[in-house]
Amino acid sequence: MQADTGDWLVVETGRPGKPGRERRYGQIVDILGPDGSPPYVVSWIDGEYSPMFLPGTGTRVLRTGA
Repeated sequence: MQADTGDWLVVETGRPGKPGRERRYGQIVDILGPDGSPPYVVSWIDGEYSPMFLPGTGTRVLRTGA
């Protein structure tokens, strides 16, 4: 996974078409890995802050092109 500061992460949990499926959005505020790779520092839209986030299955990057 590659990203730039300012890109958004979308994390989907649960199984498609099943109850309890959730989607979470967060903006990458710093990149701790080399060349845009994880881990990332993320500010989530629900107000939470992750000082080190390692993306897993169900995570994708929305590039801002900034």
